[in-house]
Amino acid sequence: MVYPSEASWETALRLPHLSPEEKVVEELSGWQSPEIYEAILDCLEDGVYLVDRENRIVFWNRGAERITGFQRHEVLGRSCTKQILSHSRLDGTPLCGPACPLMRTLHDGQTRNLDLFLRHRDGHCIPVRTRTAAIHTASGEWIGVAEVFARNSEAADHQGGRTCGVSAPGCLDALTGAADRAYASTYLAQQISEFEAYGLPLSVLRVDIDGLREVNHSRGREAGNAVLRLLARTLAESLAHDDLLARLDKDEFLVILTSCSGEALLDLAERTRLVVSLSAISWWGDQLSVTVSIGGATARRGDTVDTLLARAGDSLAVSKSSGGNRVTLPEEA
Repeated sequence: MVYPSEASWETALRLPHLSPEEKVVEELSGWQSPEIYEAILDCLEDGVYLVDRENRIVFWNRGAERITGFQRHEVLGRSCTKQILSHSRLDGTPLCGPACPLMRTLHDGQTRNLDLFLRHRDGHCIPVRTRTAAIHTASGEWIGVAEVFARNSEAADHQGGRTCGVSAPGCLDALTGAADRAYASTYLAQQISEFEAYGLPLSVLRVDIDGLREVNHSRGREAGNAVLRLLARTLAESLAHDDLLARLDKDEFLVILTSCSGEALLDLAERTRLVVSLSAISWWGDQLSVTVSIGGATARRGDTVDTLLARAGDSLAVSKSSGGNRVTLPEEA
């Protein structure tokens, strides 16, 4: 049996002696407590956090925990200037410091709406849509700033780490969770057949980690494996639902894009390169990050899996020979 609290008993005993209007006011007064508002904010899928006038994080809801991976106890009381989320523009420009939208709102009180990347606790970057707004008390006192953020479905139709519906363990790379090469070949052959039949756009990107051997040599194989997992997660966050991520070789991934070509392919490839360069993991006290070289190609009539991958491989070789951290596409892409 659940017994009412002493406070609820007191309210229940008092209500019968009040007028109807007074009863409404009395009942509504219980909804004005901070705990009620906190519970409501915790029900939201969006992330919400508040900072006071001294830049300290004073509230962090469950949506913020889900999206960022940072738990409430890890951030409360910390300065938001400590690059907890490492915001950056979609072109890769870092926004921590004076350029941070939250800091600017804290300075001038203006509301701002921006599409940004934030860095997950695990190191990969996530495209989000943010809104910052000044928070005032009922008396008008300005006490801080709130930021509300949500995954940006227009920037990427997130898969949450899935690989285009691949669920059978025998089709996945054990280390990264991406599809394995065999599954990717079968899937790409199917997409080429649909391209031949219906003319739908089809492109591929071959993504190679720059300097993975050096990471393995200087930091150890576990560090290299951590980089591979980070890259796989970062790439997965950038894919649309019908696209496929696969591990093609030890340090190379394949992205199969079923509705992308031309300028859109170049934009996506450049954004992918930037997002990877912004991602980082903590490794024995250091921030470990890498860059990637990318080569792409768009399907032609008469293509096979081998010819399409070969053209993308030629483009990748150009990116690698040019010093890495670069995107190369054939002119027809």
